[in-house]
Amino acid sequence: MATQLLATGTTAASTADVVVAAGVPVTLFLKVTGNVPVDANVTVRATIEIKDSDGSYHEIGALTGQNPVGVLDGPCTVRVTRPSTTAVAFGIEQG
Repeated sequence: MATQLLATGTTAASTADVVVAAGVPVTLFLKVTGNVPVDANVTVRATIEIKDSDGSYHEIGALTGQNPVGVLDGPCTVRVTRPSTTAVAFGIEQG
């Protein structure tokens, strides 16, 4: 069952840290509001960022209309960041 990490919206926001344990893959995916499908024609992009030992975040990938699902292997701590957008309201879920 999916868990909402970031509510659907258009404002800039980041998820809370997602701790990915060793041997337990985590699936993250975009959730678009309404009847707008997530596909190559929808302009959405959220960055996947890994947290280093100093607490800083570094981009390691992105969820997009062309790539709406990401599977992460641990151990690591990540977050997903949505920029401010007026194109399409979207959120982030873990499933």
